[in-house]
Amino acid sequence: MGQSLGEDDMDTTRWKSILVPREMYIDVKETAKREGRTISGQLCYAYEQFKGEPLPRPEDIDSK
Repeated sequence: MGQSLGEDDMDTTRWKSILVPREMYIDVKETAKREGRTISGQLCYAYEQFKGEPLPRPEDIDSK
């Protein structure tokens, strides 16, 4: 039967998980902590730098 979302379940309409090598995860996690970001915030920051343009912020998406 279907499963209901518990309070600890990830909202998959807004967030997705990704698979990265453990060494990369540890590096991203340490960099995020050092720079005062969450892990997802650090990944977004790195992707913005790669693409050369800012990504929309979650609060901007929610207000639409």
